[in-house]
Amino acid sequence: MTGSSEQFSFTIHEDDSHDFEHLENAAGLPFRDYLYGSMISHDVWDGMWGIHRMFEAEVDHLFPVPGTEPPEGKIIEEELREVGHPAAFDRRAELGHRATLLYDEPTNDPTHPPDRPRRRNECIDGNPPPQAPDPGDPCPDAARTLEYDVSALQTRLDFNEYGDHDPHGIVFELDEYVEDVRKGNRETDPLLLRANVNDCIEVTLTNCLPEDPDDHDDHPRMRTPEGDLGDWERSNRISLHPNQLRYDANGSDGATVGFNYDQTIAPGESITYRWYAGQETPPVSLWDMADLRSNRHHGAHANLIVEPEGSTWLDGCTGEPTRTSREAIITDHDEDDFREFALSMSDGRYIVNDELDSCVVPFDTEDDEVDADDPCNQHGDAEDQGYLSFNNRAEPFWRRFELNDDRQERVFDSDVHGDPATPIFNAHRDDPVRFHVTQVADTSRGFSWNLANHLWPRFNAEVENAPMVSTDARFSPGKGLTFELENGAGGPLGDTGDFIYKEMKERRRLEAGAWGIFRVDDPPHKRDGKKKRTRERDCAQPLPDRAKTVPLEDRPGWTVDTGDYTNDGTDDVLIGVPNSDRACANAGAVYLFYGPVSREDITDLGDADAVLEGERVGDKAGSAVSIQRGMITIDTCDGTRYVQFGDDLPHGAMSLGDAHQKTSLE
Repeated sequence: MTGSSEQFSFTIHEDDSHDFEHLENAAGLPFRDYLYGSMISHDVWDGMWGIHRMFEAEVDHLFPVPGTEPPEGKIIEEELREVGHPAAFDRRAELGHRATLLYDEPTNDPTHPPDRPRRRNECIDGNPPPQAPDPGDPCPDAARTLEYDVSALQTRLDFNEYGDHDPHGIVFELDEYVEDVRKGNRETDPLLLRANVNDCIEVTLTNCLPEDPDDHDDHPRMRTPEGDLGDWERSNRISLHPNQLRYDANGSDGATVGFNYDQTIAPGESITYRWYAGQETPPVSLWDMADLRSNRHHGAHANLIVEPEGSTWLDGCTGEPTRTSREAIITDHDEDDFREFALSMSDGRYIVNDELDSCVVPFDTEDDEVDADDPCNQHGDAEDQGYLSFNNRAEPFWRRFELNDDRQERVFDSDVHGDPATPIFNAHRDDPVRFHVTQVADTSRGFSWNLANHLWPRFNAEVENAPMVSTDARFSPGKGLTFELENGAGGPLGDTGDFIYKEMKERRRLEAGAWGIFRVDDPPHKRDGKKKRTRERDCAQPLPDRAKTVPLEDRPGWTVDTGDYTNDGTDDVLIGVPNSDRACANAGAVYLFYGPVSREDITDLGDADAVLEGERVGDKAGSAVSIQRGMITIDTCDGTRYVQFGDDLPHGAMSLGDAHQKTSLE
């Protein structure tokens, strides 16, 4: 973020980020266009953007840097004219950049920039380009390919239990969970994807938005009101644009820029993007660029985290393999195992409440500039309108005051109000921890993020001997930072307890609910004599490289039994995870390890021989498990019992209904 009288110089160094064969553009010419500018919605809306054009063939109007040679090949002026390139309509090859500053005829009353007639020439017909025929191939041949099938859909977003919601919310979700989201059976956290260093990522995006998206009159306003533009309508198209990854701008940019191909899609259409993760980066923002104005403040954004090469990803709460959990354990790489927490911060969000006759943040009734009749999302300056969320959740002060206890000194107190709706991140004392924090939207105020009683290097690994801080204010839309906690969970003193994380600016920001809790405790087997927490959201599996000393029975949320199911004279191990969301929300899952196997070697659930998944939302399969010679039984929370006999040994993942006989405990 740049303030008044500040300037920065950026030097683009030659590297291998463009060292692959690129697609030609929609006109069949070897050049491509990159969008530059502010990613703050107000700035983009007001025109603070431009195009960096890269030619892979010689053109007359672009002179080589001294000491270099132009690319092979030649794009002639007639080819540029056919596509509508302004260089074919001015004297740029003769006059250089001066050609863009000269009017065709002298004038003392200019009404437009001098180069507009050449930019909007007769070859610009107003028709969009065709969709990209191919995503491009930025990935090395040896790269592992990860495939994600993602849909964009419109759904209600509930930010808390007080009724604060967005009835027109937009989320990106893995295709396998779309129906659960539609039915309200899955939380609508912003989508999180993962890849390891040197992975190739293929995302196939499908537009499931309605032909006529729900609209409303009380968007948070832009600095330049939409009404000043005449007939302006929101789009029903969608896309996914990444930052910090390598991709072909003509096939996988997720934005339709300059003379590139169209990379947005209409309802019912799909498109595949291909990206390459060449190095560890701060958390990657993924967001819609089809209608940035209408979609992003409704939630059309996601994240991608690039993990160390060779890593395995586990859910931090259940110990199951995961691709999308925002509370994860990263193992099987060259360093110590660590926990990571992904926090997606956004402001300018559209949030309404049909149940309470009050705004998320009460407005100042004595402020002459505030119209009490305006919708809540339009109070104040345009850049302050709308509200904030952490992972599509918020815990506003005013809701706690008006519905429970109005003592300000108790506003963060879980014993008084219960835990907040915002994420509760769980860790064990001294665990290595990384927080991946991103501002994905939307206004120019920026975030300042603080974590109590914990420190990290001010510039991470960028600066040697960087000072230790507990707050970072470098956030603006698209900015992501990774904070690796000094001394791990519990901070310099190795404390346990609840530590608040929050936005530091209070008015309309912290008080709008931009805070949450980082919960640190000893591992369960070391809590002798202590009051054990029973809150539902307290869960943290031990890190695999620290788990060998933790008995399986002490693992939070697991049910465990051992027996010779296979009749081979060795013990098999059966582990139930009733809170598993693997199949659908709280359907539960059961993991079977065939003997011979040592209980001490089961540090997580990634190496199970068979996974038996619950069938329905809320089944909590694995609430109780039993294994004995030739038979296993699995109970759900509603009294259903599944029985499996050892004649047919399951392998891989399958539904409980396919693998077991079903009975009732009643």
